[in-house]
Amino acid sequence: MDHQEPKSKSAIKREFKSLQEFVRTLVEIPDSQLKKLPLSNFITDEIVRARSMSKGALKRQIGYISKNMADEATDEARELLAALKQPQAKANAHFHQLEKWRDQLIGGDDAIVDTLVSQYQADRQKLRQLVRNSEQEAERQLAPRAARQLFQYLRKITSDQEVSEPL
Repeated sequence: MDHQEPKSKSAIKREFKSLQEFVRTLVEIPDSQLKKLPLSNFITDEIVRARSMSKGALKRQIGYISKNMADEATDEARELLAALKQPQAKANAHFHQLEKWRDQLIGGDDAIVDTLVSQYQADRQKLRQLVRNSEQEAERQLAPRAARQLFQYLRKITSDQEVSEPL
């Protein structure tokens, strides 16, 4: 006979807080993603209604939705939501990596130039010209036009391939 220990009050509170965070995330996602999740029509309608509410009412609505969702199995919906958000997270990571490379190039890191040339077939001369222009703009305290061009060039050469961390 399996005798299961009752959950502690703290464990129940942690689970409910986690559920509330999940509901808060659901309120913020677009309708196109919300429709793909395996949620009941009642929960989906309440989430849509919560989007038009102000702070206090929104907090109460999130609590209400969480209380009603406690009976539903949310594991599948959480996994699917994570899978839906993954492309956006990947794009953000790519963007941050490009910013990092741009800053390192302007900072004078020549190892990145070699890596970009070998791994992404970048034009060494164009890279150096963009870096030189960016450095001159920074010295003169001008608008970072060349730095933006350098970023756009990095994005162009890496758009077809998966970005990996160079040296």
